[in-house]
Amino acid sequence: MRILLTDALTEPLEIESIDAFLKQYVTWDYWEKKLPLIGNFVGRVLLAILVYIIASKLIHKICRLIAASMNRANADTGVIQFVSSFVKAALYFLLIVSIATSFGVKESSIAALLASSGVAIGLALQGGLSNLAGGVIILILRPFSVGDYIIENAGNQEGTVVKIDLFYTTLSTVDNRRITVPNGTLTNSSIVNVTAKDSRKLEIKVGISY
Repeated sequence: MRILLTDALTEPLEIESIDAFLKQYVTWDYWEKKLPLIGNFVGRVLLAILVYIIASKLIHKICRLIAASMNRANADTGVIQFVSSFVKAALYFLLIVSIATSFGVKESSIAALLASSGVAIGLALQGGLSNLAGGVIILILRPFSVGDYIIENAGNQEGTVVKIDLFYTTLSTVDNRRITVPNGTLTNSSIVNVTAKDSRKLEIKVGISY
C-alpha cells in the first residue's frame, strides 16, 4: 500500500521513496564503501592546512633572511621592503597553486584559467597594476627613499616616507598621522623632495612699518 504525506505548500511525498532512500544510503554496505573516501578527503584537507601553516612560517623566515642579507649589503630600505613584499606574494601564490594541485587540479587547468581570465583580471586590477608599475619605477629612478620628506603636489599630501610597498607608499606627517599614497599617484604627479639636499634656501618675508 502506498501512503502519501501532503502539505498545503509542497508536493505529495511518497513514503516508498523515503524508504528506498533509507535503504540505499542508510546502510552499512554503503558507508563501508564511502567512509574510506571521506576519511581520505578529510585527511588531505587537514594535511593541506598543516602544510599551509608550516609553509607560511617558512615564507616569513625566508623574507626575513632576504631582508637581513640586503641590509648587510647596505641596500636601500625601500628596495628591501619592495623585494620582501614581492617575494612573499610570489611564494604564497606558489603555495596556493601547490595545494590546489594536491587536490587534483592540473597545472594546465590553472594556466588556462589564468589565461582566459587575464583580460578581466587586467581590467579589474588596472589601478593595482598601475600602482605596481609605479612602485617599480620609484625603486629604479629613486626620486625619494625611506626617510625623505616629500610633498605630493596633486593631492597636497606631504610627510616623511616610512615604507615603500608593492602598491602603496606610507607617509608620516608632522602631526603623527599615517598617509597611504598609491604608487601610481606618486609617479604621475610632481614630487618635491624636501630632504634631497643637505642645505636649502629659505625665504622669509618680514614686514617693516614706516
